[in-house]
Amino acid sequence: MAVKEFDLIVIGGGPGGYAAAIRAAQLDLKTLLIDDRQDADGKPAPGGTCLNVGCVPSKALLDSSKHFHHIQHDYTDHGISVNDLSMDVPKMIERKRKGGTHVLRLPATRATFHIPVARLEVEATGARYGYQLVSREEADAPRAVAAALEISAPARMLHVRALHLANQRPYLFEDRWISLDTVPEILDVDLTRENANEWLLQHRLYSRCDLRFFAMKASADEAALLQAEEGDALFGIARSTWNGSDPITTVTALAPPGYEMHSRA
Repeated sequence: MAVKEFDLIVIGGGPGGYAAAIRAAQLDLKTLLIDDRQDADGKPAPGGTCLNVGCVPSKALLDSSKHFHHIQHDYTDHGISVNDLSMDVPKMIERKRKGGTHVLRLPATRATFHIPVARLEVEATGARYGYQLVSREEADAPRAVAAALEISAPARMLHVRALHLANQRPYLFEDRWISLDTVPEILDVDLTRENANEWLLQHRLYSRCDLRFFAMKASADEAALLQAEEGDALFGIARSTWNGSDPITTVTALAPPGYEMHSRA
């Protein structure tokens, strides 16, 4: 029997479970939904009690009852009368049963994010691009960095902190670690003149990327670099790239209040 791997397994196909599974798939996670409910034809019937038995199917009974009431009391005003009106309850129940066995399969809407070149981002706004190298040093990768790059053994890396500017004001702050095993030539690059963001995209192709968006409060150091107030909300992008299984770089980019990111689906 073949072994299959998933990024996320959701147990239970109720209103929370199937909604979570659909959203995870929209975010490009390989998702498995486990649920044992079947309809009368033996087909999968996600949605739990709410969709299949209770909330939604019950509304089918209410709808049928509403029509019965209208025929009895409301249609005579329109000159419509019905003799020998009767209610076929088993048929109403059958309609109720059929009405609650389908989850609408909406197509997943996906948005593609490309790794941005900070310089081009700034220039696209009409501003003048600038760059400052804050620090550059060789160091052993901290545990969090090693975990982000899926490295189990200690590794020596280049730690680069830099500011991208728009009209001489902070636009994006980068805290980056670069694998010296995968990209040893980065040591020969003058990072006071070339930024690592653009250099890596031009010289080191990646085959896999992990991308995460988040928000955080600015520390005193981050606030000083970004000309913000300590505690201000910063927009964050955490990104790691690999070529095959070889780690290239992991970077946390922080943007001051007012930064915007756009994507089209």
